[in-house]
Amino acid sequence: MDNQSAEIGFVLFSLFGESSITGTTTEGIHHKVIGDNQFDHTNLTSDVWINATRRYGLAWYNFFNTSLGGAYDVDGGDFDGNCSSGTYRFCRGISGNRVIFVWVDIPYYRLETTWNSGTQDYTFRLRIKNDWTNVDPVVPRLDLFSLEHGFANTVVGSLQAGSI
Repeated sequence: MDNQSAEIGFVLFSLFGESSITGTTTEGIHHKVIGDNQFDHTNLTSDVWINATRRYGLAWYNFFNTSLGGAYDVDGGDFDGNCSSGTYRFCRGISGNRVIFVWVDIPYYRLETTWNSGTQDYTFRLRIKNDWTNVDPVVPRLDLFSLEHGFANTVVGSLQAGSI
């Protein structure tokens, strides 16, 4: 990223397989990549959205907030606001020991995850802001969004039992 534009790459692997093993003596994991597709999107005239519904929405939130914060040179000291005002805002709600929602909204991206008690998972949303008209002096233009999606067969087992 420079002051005028940014390029974003996103790699996602889907793992397939039927075997599993539990405990502390897992000996082997074998995988074979069976396919890989790359989709490059250029001349973007909208923001980039990544949405998912997953049990581990908080982990996705932490991963993207750390990764994008590092890429855009944002840290905790930049946050000047609360849930309703400020340029760099952070908000969260907790009920008992459960994070019900958490989000950040900054000039470069908005990232949020919300707990759904009915389905027992989180809805995760990431909006990477894009100044495709080149009018915002803060938000960069996204020149490229590259999505690579790979597929791998995975087998897990104990080498001692000869199951791999």
